[in-house]
Amino acid sequence: MSFGTMVRYEFLRVVLSPLHRAAALTAVVVSVLGCLSYLVLLRQLTPGDGGTAVEAVQLALGKGSVLHLYAALHGALAVGAELGSGRAAQLLVADGRRGRWLAAKALVAAACVLPLQVVTAAVCVPLIPVLAGAETAGPPGLVLTVVLGGAANALLWIAYGTGLGVLLRGSPWTVPAVLALPFVLGQLFRALGASTRAPEWLSSVDPFRGAELLRAPLAVDAPLVLAPGDGADATVVYFTVFALGAAMMGARSFRIRDVNP
Repeated sequence: MSFGTMVRYEFLRVVLSPLHRAAALTAVVVSVLGCLSYLVLLRQLTPGDGGTAVEAVQLALGKGSVLHLYAALHGALAVGAELGSGRAAQLLVADGRRGRWLAAKALVAAACVLPLQVVTAAVCVPLIPVLAGAETAGPPGLVLTVVLGGAANALLWIAYGTGLGVLLRGSPWTVPAVLALPFVLGQLFRALGASTRAPEWLSSVDPFRGAELLRAPLAVDAPLVLAPGDGADATVVYFTVFALGAAMMGARSFRIRDVNP
């Protein structure tokens, strides 16, 4: 089976699924409502302190968007479901190059998630400064910056979810593990960093926080360049290493294990 055939098969399987369409719509609606509701609540708690448009966008998207979780679950469940049920074995009988099967899954996941990121940014970014009562208007490049930052964030979450999906292979623990692992690891490293004997940089190893910063980058002069301070750049690097590490572990497991569970 050629790579193009694999991509077409996976794309049609996903797009024609009512469950996928419902999940995608739910992710966008929840993200938009989450961002805007968070700002409305924050404005009620801190009246007269709207800040800048960039700060409002960073705060709302960092806290309210759930598209990253949808991206991770899409990658994990798309891979794990077929590995767990044995359907992957049938697809790979004619072509044993498993890397192409994984690449097709990840490519289709990206094609499904990235348009949702564009829609969410197009809806939220113009409204966020207004609802937040921002003191300054957003710069012209703010929407592009959020879209690119969100795209990079989504791709890393897809890589993470796909790797974890291969490792767990449709286990009932797949969804809890995908959702909880970044947060649990962040809390663990933070606790270790609080020790007097631990190196100082250990407390900034927080994958969940790095993903939050990458979803809504602070700087608008150049896409994906975060404002310095508070270890933001290092935190994003740690999240990138975490996501790619999970993807590499999954790919390695897929190469050395039998296709059937």
